[in-house]
Amino acid sequence: MSTDPSNRRPRIAFAWNVLEWGGAQMHMLGIARQLRGRLEFTAFVPENSSELLVRRFLEEGVAVEFLRHSDVTVAAKGFWPKIKRRVRKIRSEFEMVRRLIGPQFDLLHVELGPWQSLPALFVLGLRQPVFFTIHNRLPDVGPVRTLLWKVSFAIAAISSNLRGFTANNDAKESLRRYADKSFVEMLTVTEANVNGAEISSAALTWGERARIRQGLGIPDG
Repeated sequence: MSTDPSNRRPRIAFAWNVLEWGGAQMHMLGIARQLRGRLEFTAFVPENSSELLVRRFLEEGVAVEFLRHSDVTVAAKGFWPKIKRRVRKIRSEFEMVRRLIGPQFDLLHVELGPWQSLPALFVLGLRQPVFFTIHNRLPDVGPVRTLLWKVSFAIAAISSNLRGFTANNDAKESLRRYADKSFVEMLTVTEANVNGAEISSAALTWGERARIRQGLGIPDG
């Protein structure tokens, strides 16, 4: 008995290759929460990721699969540490591409940026739409890296399947130094995944630190 493909919910993959987590993962979690029941989500996370983070995704109905390799966000110092860091990064991105590419997903949302992970993004974009979000302002860098970033953004603009968001206007404006005006204007600024009512409530009871910590599961230290 065949399944009518018209009744299948679109399948979306979230993916990142670092153990550290923060706003990017909360952004994806907010998307899953808003669209729960309408889409099928799978998150690809590195092994040994935070149990709390994994549990949060599972609670929102997101299936979780683990990646063997991961990158690090801490900058390396010295020639050989930088080489090892580069190899680790390439290996983790290669695994992401291998696991994500193909017909099993209709859309990808990955925590990779064109200025640092263009080959992985470009290959993924050959088969399906790929979304990436720039969460923070890009730094001012030297002339050589500036040129490389300009080339990377120019190549990224060629792919019709690469779609970008920025988490705020400051991040978007910082791209004007590296990307073509048409590329920057194409980027959509998405609202932060913040519950204003929860912030107001916490502010009103800020003196009750012990109770708040206990309610959020945050240790006293």
